[in-house]
Amino acid sequence: ARMKYKLQLKKQYLDAYAEYRRDFPGRPETQFKDRRVIAHIYKTYTEDDFPDSDAIFKTLDKIFIIHHIITSKDKDCAGINIGNLLYQNELKAYFPLHESRAV
Repeated sequence: ARMKYKLQLKKQYLDAYAEYRRDFPGRPETQFKDRRVIAHIYKTYTEDDFPDSDAIFKTLDKIFIIHHIITSKDKDCAGINIGNLLYQNELKAYFPLHESRAV
């Protein structure tokens, strides 16, 4: 959510893209009246009828987000300079692992 990553919405939302937002369970002091559930609007990528919680992310999305976490200097990110590590031979290679079926 911090990086304002856009995910594809379901067909009934015209396959548009919108920034990722987490569901908000609400606060007990308001008797959960401020609850916000929006996860159902995102398109899911799965082979079965029971998607995992990360099914809203395509393989490409996951790779991009992980790369951002590794290389960005944003809050809660590692800020590692991959190019510099490769140049200094401290890192031999940097590439994402593949899945048997890319989504």
